[in-house]
Amino acid sequence: MFNSKKADADEELYFILLQVVLVGAVGLMLFNYINSFKENTIYDKNHLSRDIALVLNTLYMAPGNVYYEYEYSNMPLSYFDFYFNENTIGVSDSQQRVKGNSPYKINYPYAANKKITNDLQILRNPKSVFFYKSGNIITNNKKISLNKLHCQNTGLTNRPKKILFDFFYSTKEEEEKLIRLAEQLSSYFYNTNLNIDFARTIEKGKNAFTKKDTNKYTWADLIIIFRLDKTQEKSIKSYYYFKGLESYQEPKYLGCTILNSVLEINSDINNANIPASRLHFKDISDNIKPSANIIEISFSPSINPTEPLSEAIKNYAQ
Repeated sequence: MFNSKKADADEELYFILLQVVLVGAVGLMLFNYINSFKENTIYDKNHLSRDIALVLNTLYMAPGNVYYEYEYSNMPLSYFDFYFNENTIGVSDSQQRVKGNSPYKINYPYAANKKITNDLQILRNPKSVFFYKSGNIITNNKKISLNKLHCQNTGLTNRPKKILFDFFYSTKEEEEKLIRLAEQLSSYFYNTNLNIDFARTIEKGKNAFTKKDTNKYTWADLIIIFRLDKTQEKSIKSYYYFKGLESYQEPKYLGCTILNSVLEINSDINNANIPASRLHFKDISDNIKPSANIIEISFSPSINPTEPLSEAIKNYAQ
């Protein structure tokens, strides 16, 4: 009788142990299956290719300037490589590429728009994926300014060959900063065919000009005034001389290109391209040739506009 009970207990123990082994085996198989499915990432690549294509379709149709950062919660985006070619997005496994294997890539098309310039680059195991649309350009993971202005070039005919830089300051500190700017600009334009001269004055326009052509007018075709503005942080403004509907396009275009060149480097600063009347330039408007243009660049001390400003002026004048 006792032997029968002991045998039943042993049998029950063996049965429990068998259940534990079976559960462990099933759990291990399930774990391996999940791991293999994760490494395969076919589902994720399918989802990402279609979802990002939808994002790009939306960006193509969106008006104005747009910044969009893509998020994916299933797994890190660095597990993947993203390819953009001929309005097709391809997604492949970056981990397989790193291991030396040939990863399987899933492609999916997105909208084509001939009016939009596609500047989308290959992204290999990126930590993040973001898109910019500014004007008629779409790019990814490359920062561009959403504050950039639309500069309308109406076919400039009177490109300046004689340019005068006038530096307006009120303190010794401002004078030193603007003198450095003058020296940098002078060095930058040294090897160009532009006739560049500099005037540094305590009062804007006072004794600013060397009258080389006549006794009445300054010799310059273009006068660019630089002024430090301590009233605002991270700000740059261009004031262009508005002499009438027939003559404002060129200085407006130059002011716009100067601002955009600065915004390429300092994308988060405030900016404005402002028409200014004769009253704004009253100290110097009587001293210039009727055909000459005036631009005033007013910027915060924290901004160094030398390089982008030089490029913009050179491209405008040459």
